[in-house]
Order: sequence, then C-alpha cells, then structure tokens
Amino acid sequence: MARFQAIVDRLEFAIATGRMRPGERLESLREASGRWGVHFHTVRRAYQELERLGLVEIQRGARAVVADRSASGSGEGLRALVEETLDTANRRFGATPLDVLQTIRSLEEQARAALTVVECSQTLGASLARQLRARWIVDAGNHRIGSGELPEGLLLSTYFHFREVRAATIARQEGAEFVRIAIAPWTLAGLRDAMRERGATRIVLCETDAALGRELADEVRASIGDPIELRIETPARAIDLLRHLAGDEVALVSPRQWDSLDPKARTPEGAVLIDYEVDATDLEQLGRRRLWDAARASSERQH
Repeated sequence: MARFQAIVDRLEFAIATGRMRPGERLESLREASGRWGVHFHTVRRAYQELERLGLVEIQRGARAVVADRSASGSGEGLRALVEETLDTANRRFGATPLDVLQTIRSLEEQARAALTVVECSQTLGASLARQLRARWIVDAGNHRIGSGELPEGLLLSTYFHFREVRAATIARQEGAEFVRIAIAPWTLAGLRDAMRERGATRIVLCETDAALGRELADEVRASIGDPIELRIETPARAIDLLRHLAGDEVALVSPRQWDSLDPKARTPEGAVLIDYEVDATDLEQLGRRRLWDAARASSERQH
C-alpha cells in the first residue's frame, strides 16, 4: 500500500470513529512527515485526498482541519430566510405561521418514511436503525451495501462508507447523511462478562479485514486498560473460528463476520458481537437538522 494511502486510511478511521472532531486541526505537514517518517509531499498528497473526499478542509496557509458537514449557514441568515418565507406565505395565501408550520410537519411525515440505513453489514445496519428509532420518531429501514441498488429517499451511513455512498447519491434530491460511530459500551461490558464467566485470559478478534482488525484491537486494548493477550483472525466465516475456540479464549466478532452466523441458531458460547454506538452529537444534530420529533421512552434496546 502506498505510504500516502496508509495515512489517508488512518485519518479516515480517526474521523469516522470520532477521535478527530469537526474543526480539529491536523498536524502540520512538517509535524506529520516527522511522525510518519515520510516526505512532507506525501503528507500533502494524503491531505489533498481527504479534502477531495470531503473529510478535510485545507485553509489558507495549508492549514488542514476536519470538515464540519453539519454547518448550514449562519443563524441570522436562516432567521431572515424564515421570516421572508412567512411573509410571502401570508401575502400570497393568507397563511399564518401556524399554517406554515403544519405544512412543514406534513412534509416531514412524508420524508421520514424514506429513511434507510445503508451499511456493509446487515447486523450493524439493524443496530444503527434501532438507535435512530430509540432517539427520534423515524421509520428507519436497513439495506446492506452490495445487495443491490441503494434505495431511493434519504439514506444514512457511517463515514466508513462516505466515499461510495456520497458518490452514489450526490445527484439525488435527498442525498445522504453520515454519522460517526464508536465501539458501544455494552460491547465492552459483554466482553468483560464473557471473560469472567469463562475464566478467559485471551481475546480473539474476528474480522474480515486485517487492517481494520488492527485498528479495532487498539480500541479494545485502550478501553480495557489492563494488559491482555489479543490476536486477530480473518476467517472466511466466523463459525470456522468459533468451533475451535479454546476454553480460555473469548471471541470478539465484527458485524460483517456476525452476518455469517445462522440467525436462528443459538449464539455460540464465548462469542461477543462488536456493536457500535452512534456518536451522540451527530445523532442530536441529525434529528434537529431534519426537524424530527424526539421519541418518547422506548422499550427498544441497542444490544
């Protein structure tokens, strides 16, 4: 893999998981070249690629920051537009502000029925859809990337699939929304419980992609805190690994690998799903930007 692509992948992962937030400054070309051990031209090329993907903004003086895609103009400008719209509606149709609001609500009801979560894993897509429904009153469906053409209407995905989903929807009226995700706290709680129950001292991380597996391994080690033996496996199917799991091991299984398990069968002993939680800020901003109503106390659980 080209050196610059390795930098792109690492920073893309950091942005997708919320390690780097909108507006956060990236290292200078000189700082980054020293840390990565590459020429600063290589870093510049990586930053330019991230800018092309819409994940980074390169400002005056070659200063690169994480892009903020939630911005929608200044508050004053938006207020002026709303007041102008209300005035026009009153003059042309005799509509009151309440009439306009009810019309907007009606359009909102029509629009939110089209929301679909698109992910490369059916398991992860279903989890993200549940989290959306638990926070907002939305009809969130689920579609696995690669299982056919992307559905019409509003789509939601994670920044892991930013480039492909954005490319497929850029000409659509509804387009797509993107959120950051991180390993869910209930995943780590389940891991600790499973290790305690089995008396396990080792973790096997079951992933489809070795590079992503290494990133996840770093996240797990940092979250656990205590030193622990952890190895990464990339089997064709999770069950091939789980059948030979040692008694002192617990398997952390990625959503894509979990997809290969029989949904009607009992969860294999010692297997823990790596579930993800939508970034709280992204979830709040998404609902407010789309004018969704907050969900009341929900009985749905994310795990």
